[in-house]
Amino acid sequence: MYNSITVTVLAKIWAVITTGYRYSILKKIMNGLGRGLKYIGRGSCFIGIFTSSRKIVQESIFYVVYCKCMNIIQKILEVLKRLISKWNSGSFIDTSTSSNFKNEDTIQNALSVFLLFFGLTVFIFNAVRGKFLGNSFRISILVIIIALIGFKYEGGYMRIIRNSNCFKLVNSIFTIDEGGEKWW
Repeated sequence: MYNSITVTVLAKIWAVITTGYRYSILKKIMNGLGRGLKYIGRGSCFIGIFTSSRKIVQESIFYVVYCKCMNIIQKILEVLKRLISKWNSGSFIDTSTSSNFKNEDTIQNALSVFLLFFGLTVFIFNAVRGKFLGNSFRISILVIIIALIGFKYEGGYMRIIRNSNCFKLVNSIFTIDEGGEKWW
């Protein structure tokens, strides 16, 4: 990332912006406002709480009670996790979720089934109510079409996403370039 062209360009843009701001009228106005607010807030207890170097939040009783409650909740959840993991093997929910989400194709089929039934449910409720021109009716048709495409397409969605130009563009922004200047 340190040899990235993107980081180098952004660092140079930031250097230009900071140089421009250093001598700008906006900085003079902001400094004047800051000095005025400091003068007005001098001696204020409210501002003193937020600018103090003491750890008021950590020393407060509320923080101690909050930490104790969070520790108790965490311990309860750990005990529940151990109990559930001991009893879940062979259960209906465990076998159904592990069979529906074991690889990309089964995840795609499970998602397509969910989207199809969700879209059909919304479509039928809108048809019964007589709302054929609403946005939810159009969206339900779109969801049904997406579900049917999911059933029709044999490959996984991740392959489509990885091969898309938009994903390649975003991925190329964050890849490390071998050449370029060191911006630091």
